[in-house]
Amino acid sequence: MTAMPRGSDEALRGNLPGEPDSREFRKTEADPIAIAVYRLVTFLFLVLGLWVCWTAYGLTLYGSLGPGPGFFPFCAGLLLAAFAFLVLAQSFRGEPIRFSERLLAPPKALIQAGVTLASIAGFALLVERIGFALTMFGVLFVLLVVNGCRAFPTALTIALGGSFGVGFVFQKWLGVYLPAAPGGLLRFIGL
Repeated sequence: MTAMPRGSDEALRGNLPGEPDSREFRKTEADPIAIAVYRLVTFLFLVLGLWVCWTAYGLTLYGSLGPGPGFFPFCAGLLLAAFAFLVLAQSFRGEPIRFSERLLAPPKALIQAGVTLASIAGFALLVERIGFALTMFGVLFVLLVVNGCRAFPTALTIALGGSFGVGFVFQKWLGVYLPAAPGGLLRFIGL
């Protein structure tokens, strides 16, 4: 094994001399069909952004009290169209488009994304039935554990503070209604 020179790029990245950077995906040249599909999908996002802007413009963008119901959709559509236009323009610059060799993310990332989406859906389904504090506690605890919080006391503390603590602050100090636990289960702590 040869010694790596101090300060070399390979030494800083932790790779042996001559090895590619291990942090990057392996990339391959795209074929013409893949480039055409890439440009078509980007164009469809551009059209979608312009359609959202056109639809939102029919709503009130700004009223006497401030931004109207069409303000956020108009801005979001404008941003979507602008970014899609930039990506589309960049695809015609002459530089080869490189795609990742792997279409899907690694299994761990797919599990994390699936659990996150399931947690959001579960929150939407359960918040009215079992209350904000209990639902948020479950969601936060599951997300912390699945996304790598190894210390059980840390996950428990953050989930308790983010659910019961936030619920208490919003209800008692800010006067915001949050769904209560069924049957007055948490009434003794003010929730």
